[in-house]
Amino acid sequence: MGGSYSRNMANKRLIVCVQFPFTNRDYVRFGLQTILQKGFVVEVWDCTPLIYPDLASHFTPPDPFVGNLVRVFDTDHDLAVEVKTLSSSDVVWVEMGYRIRIWGFLRALSRTSAKWGMVHLGAVPAPVSQKVVTSRLRRLLRHPKNLKEHFFFRAPLSMLGIRPMDFILVGGTAARPSMGAFGPRTRWIGAHCFDFDQYLEVLPRPISRTDRYAVYHDEYTPYHPEFALEKININITPERFYSQLGRFFDDVERATDVRIVVAAHPRSDYSRTPNPFGGREIVRGQTAELVRDARFSIAHISTSQNFAFLFRKPIVHLMFREFVGGYYEDNILPYRQYTGKDPIFVDSADAVDWTSQLVVDSRGYQAFVDRFIESPDAEEIPLADIVIKNVLMA
Repeated sequence: MGGSYSRNMANKRLIVCVQFPFTNRDYVRFGLQTILQKGFVVEVWDCTPLIYPDLASHFTPPDPFVGNLVRVFDTDHDLAVEVKTLSSSDVVWVEMGYRIRIWGFLRALSRTSAKWGMVHLGAVPAPVSQKVVTSRLRRLLRHPKNLKEHFFFRAPLSMLGIRPMDFILVGGTAARPSMGAFGPRTRWIGAHCFDFDQYLEVLPRPISRTDRYAVYHDEYTPYHPEFALEKININITPERFYSQLGRFFDDVERATDVRIVVAAHPRSDYSRTPNPFGGREIVRGQTAELVRDARFSIAHISTSQNFAFLFRKPIVHLMFREFVGGYYEDNILPYRQYTGKDPIFVDSADAVDWTSQLVVDSRGYQAFVDRFIESPDAEEIPLADIVIKNVLMA
């Protein structure tokens, strides 16, 4: 780059504030290595002990980031003291959502001259049935905490003492929030979801495996830490979940002449227990490549389905009887609009019309990409380059 580029980025610091323990996967997804290589200073402020104290004390990710980029904040006071040191050469990327728990942090941040913003890159199809709307209202009235959050999200920023964001990155038309911490001067930057970087990276590579297989998008369903934190009841025990899933996989393999390969969820840890998938191959950190070379995908609501939509792979959405009327059904059914297919139940694999299941609705898939994966005005370049060009150098 030219001299002006070097002068502008001198002492420029990007601070990423996170609410979950920072991992190697996060380091890659956020493009921090590229940003560091371009000469910027990068820090990660881990606020997990403040947002989810139970998680901070009881959960260790399988790939924790080891390095001097991360600073862990155990108290609001320590965080507030550090916020006061921010200057106009700092850019703060708030990866903690817009919520009442960080109100004090946002107020303090608003009193500084630092540029700040958020990213909305992981939108998924939202439940829209009347039943879901009614249940949401019921939850609001039943839990005062939810009601406070509801009003906080809709309150005028001036009343809250929050300065509108300087920037917001959005990936897809559905990722544009209608309410939040933005104002007339907030810059809306077209981007793409984190998975798109891996898609761009994997797309030109030669095929790595030629065996006939389908990929299961693991969600660590019975043990997912966020379910406990958000008090989401999935109504099924680990024993029943894995036993039913195993029988379903047996049926699928016989009916389609493929074998099932499991794309492990990044927060999963299968090292301490016997393989719960009946000894099937478990692969970690290669979901994009697995999906690209697979015959089809099997999923519930995993956001890694993005790869199936991008690579135009058939998606089989999988249901359990225990999911009916609950969180999973509410979030699986909206995908029908884009795949043109109903989900199938684990106990009915022998009655599945696999010919119709293994088709791709090209128009529906493209609509999904436009709404949830990539903004129409986004450049097809790595996310880090979008951040550098439109945030750090703007």
